[in-house]
Amino acid sequence: MSMSRVDGPVLGILTLLSALIFAITGCGGDSTLSDELRVVPGLCFLHIHLIEGFDTTILPGSVSSLMPVWLCDSLLTRGPLGVSLIGVNLTDLTPQLLFLTRDLEPSGLAALAASGMGCEVHESSGRLDLTTLGGSLLASAAGREGWSCLVTGSGADGAVDRWLTLEEQASLASDSGLVSIAGGDCDVTVLVSRNTISFLSFIPDGMLSRSERAMLNSVKALIQEIGPEALRIGVGIPAENPLDAYAEMELLRSGGYTSFVRLEVSDTGLSLDSLIVMAASMMGG
Repeated sequence: MSMSRVDGPVLGILTLLSALIFAITGCGGDSTLSDELRVVPGLCFLHIHLIEGFDTTILPGSVSSLMPVWLCDSLLTRGPLGVSLIGVNLTDLTPQLLFLTRDLEPSGLAALAASGMGCEVHESSGRLDLTTLGGSLLASAAGREGWSCLVTGSGADGAVDRWLTLEEQASLASDSGLVSIAGGDCDVTVLVSRNTISFLSFIPDGMLSRSERAMLNSVKALIQEIGPEALRIGVGIPAENPLDAYAEMELLRSGGYTSFVRLEVSDTGLSLDSLIVMAASMMGG
């Protein structure tokens, strides 16, 4: 298995982050994040926590190629949702995702996913495997301590087995730096651990174009300069006035230093859809 391109996952993650940042609806926050981190593998690249009420219908169509938006939509009607990027298939560059919910039993989660994927559910060694008629594994589900998880992609069965035996010291909850900045009352919280930051620092650039190599080298230089150890991006949009939005970024740097930036937007003359289009245009979308 070889890595034909390394920019695909990075661009995909940026697309997903951009869509989430400009497409959240709902109000307030919830207190499940700290508990959620205890069942998130510490080696995941990215973790996103969404409160109940996220409107997936306004996400750009390209997000559907990165994750099953229909599954998120259904789960978010029941309660908050956690989504982790736990790996990337180097063969076809598809992401392996971990979905976490407390509002649906493992059997219900597996049945919901199987219905959308058009596959069958088979019980095996304490988990539920979702397979095609030909026997190909599409996802696996299981439950522990009141949590239900679903892992998609190749090797989902092994990932679920590891999740079932995951100890707190091997979870994101053991990253004291990340935990220290993980609070807040945002509608969506995106957490980037030091594992992802280290990964970006060591991505090989031999197969990138000249412009992509220049961008990656700039990112590496920035990482070396500021010494980031953990990052939180939070977004909130009040239900009573969705255009009174705010976005905040908190960065933990080496030495225990913290940088915090908050941006607030208020406009009474724009619709939310128009705001999303403008934001996408400014980002070159």
